[in-house]
Amino acid sequence: AARLGLRDQACRLLAQHAERFQRFRYGGWTSNDSRVFPGGLSSTPFLDAGGLSATALQEILLQSHGGVIRIAPATAASWSGSFRLRAEGGYLVSAELRGGEVRGVQIESLWGGRCTVASPWTRPWRVRRDGRVVVEGKEPRIEFDAARCAKYSIQPADALP
Repeated sequence: AARLGLRDQACRLLAQHAERFQRFRYGGWTSNDSRVFPGGLSSTPFLDAGGLSATALQEILLQSHGGVIRIAPATAASWSGSFRLRAEGGYLVSAELRGGEVRGVQIESLWGGRCTVASPWTRPWRVRRDGRVVVEGKEPRIEFDAARCAKYSIQPADALP
């Protein structure tokens, strides 16, 4: 659902998965095919379920395959918060969401190279490094040459720096 961009469905499925299978008091996960104790709790934790939820959450917040970084591609309109995740190509991506909308992005280039980001906005955007504008535009893809160990901020062009 997250890879398909089905925002509300992806977030709802993630919550339902946790509600159904994260049933041990310490936060462990149970399996639907080993019911032993009252209430359907299994005798041993199911170790894969936590990893599945972590992967689903990352796909909701950040996708980076095919050389393009997609920021919050499947977050529900009700989600707010911030995250910091690694992306393909040696990038560390931080973003802030408010009401499901991306407010700002910071990309730290660990290796340097061409950085391609799917714009999370339909309006013009601006990329800055050390307060100076590196590139700006309104295309659906944001592309710039990133220096090794450099930090870039990406925001809508009408946002305050």
